[in-house]
Amino acid sequence: MTYSDADAAALYDVINTWGSSDDFYLSHVMGASSVLDVGCGTGLLLERARADGHTGRLAGIDPDVAMLERARRRVPDAEWVEGKAVDIAWFDESTSR
Repeated sequence: MTYSDADAAALYDVINTWGSSDDFYLSHVMGASSVLDVGCGTGLLLERARADGHTGRLAGIDPDVAMLERARRRVPDAEWVEGKAVDIAWFDESTSR
């Protein structure tokens, strides 16, 4: 049996459910006016932030296209960028997007 990248991203969501350590990160996200989630995966953290009332800029970066597709569906008003941590020069708080 062969699995697609989309299948692997869906499985990632099943295996990586919300945990107590995520509450720790969410508390920091909620205290920031803008957030860049490096290695955002399928966007669970930023989805939760938006659901909990974060109204500022939310952005995620990840090298996995299938994960980003799921993230875009979760939080359409966030910025989702394919890339790695070394590629984050595009994220500049002085520039409103």
